[in-house]
Amino acid sequence: AITKVLDNGKWDTKIIKDFNPKTKAELNATKMKEFDERMAGLKKSENRLNYLTETISFLQEHGQVVLVRMPISKTAYTIENKHYADFDGRINSIAKSKNIDYINYNDINHDFYWTDEVHLTNSSMNDFSKMLGDTIYSLNRKEAK
Repeated sequence: AITKVLDNGKWDTKIIKDFNPKTKAELNATKMKEFDERMAGLKKSENRLNYLTETISFLQEHGQVVLVRMPISKTAYTIENKHYADFDGRINSIAKSKNIDYINYNDINHDFYWTDEVHLTNSSMNDFSKMLGDTIYSLNRKEAK
């Protein structure tokens, strides 16, 4: 693929060589097996959660903060939940303690597609960006009332 960062900060990716669906499914299955093995070897980091809390505090001095968990495929999400089942609970707890919204887009119905189970295709990235923008707009309207 060829990638470049556009002036608006978006990554533009053009796929030069794509695989047939069967080969792509096999490659993604292999990647997900490797992802599962890597996740099994990771330790939960309280230090990272503490820094997230500090980062939120810093950002709140400059505007509204919303925590977002971007959508990934069901396969990748299942693997993440297997190895860190209380992740969303921990993030929700941080969000509540900082009085901010946390939106997990894996819990919202959508028709997104991924190039490799975790990276959205360009079309899905545009759809997700619109969905996220609409959500933030709604949150701002709710907060203004």
